[in-house]
Amino acid sequence: MRVVALGKLRKLRKPEAQSVAEYCVELERLSARAYPEMDERALATTRAQQLYDQIVHWPESYYFLEAMEQEGSKAYESLKEAAMRVERRRITLESTRSQKYQAMNDSFSRRLREEKSGETKLKEQGLIKDRPKVRQEGESPDKEKEDSKQPTKNEYIRCYNCKGRGHLAKDCKKKRELGSKITSMTVKEHQSTQNLAQQHHGMAVPQVGRKSITKVRIFNDVWSALLDTGSEISILPVKVLQRIENRGHRLQEHPVDKDRRILDASGNRMKFS
Repeated sequence: MRVVALGKLRKLRKPEAQSVAEYCVELERLSARAYPEMDERALATTRAQQLYDQIVHWPESYYFLEAMEQEGSKAYESLKEAAMRVERRRITLESTRSQKYQAMNDSFSRRLREEKSGETKLKEQGLIKDRPKVRQEGESPDKEKEDSKQPTKNEYIRCYNCKGRGHLAKDCKKKRELGSKITSMTVKEHQSTQNLAQQHHGMAVPQVGRKSITKVRIFNDVWSALLDTGSEISILPVKVLQRIENRGHRLQEHPVDKDRRILDASGNRMKFS
């Protein structure tokens, strides 16, 4: 039984359709059977590592590293709660986005039906011609000129947009001019609001605040270090390492695990040569 559980635990993967809670239930069951001699602290460490491997590719994975810094058995529970919280947020965003697209589609379909219904009524009343009149054989061109002088039924159609005659509102050319004016007014209003927000007591406020810098001591040398960069790792400049090596200290180089996803402050995956 233990060998079977150990094999299933090593092959356990989380499909995209499976929730975090469902995966954790199976993970806890198999790990308890595969390692019966482990205490709760050791089991929590094993479960946290395996759960993190399944969700490390998520864009929000930097939240999970903070959760795993908890001590003892709290690391697994903290990681599980963080993953479930991110999962619920994803579901909420997808549901909101789906409802928004559905509402837009319903509104477009309703307007299309209303326009078609309006055109049908106008055709039934004889205010819109189905097709232009074709000159019959033997009919003289002078007859067409005389007919063209007669008032057409389209002249009775009135546009409620520009108050003109001879066309419908959906064919009105003044819609674009109105739309451009509205867009221009919106842009100007946004710019004036933004300029007002950047002023406080007559002083301009920069969009980026000052850097949080502190002094750190490395091998008796004092350097300036940037705090809270948002990156998952801290990177030392090359000149710091060169000065340490020039003083006779031996530096050890460790290979980088390229399978690990390390994100920068913008949430982009970092590449190492």
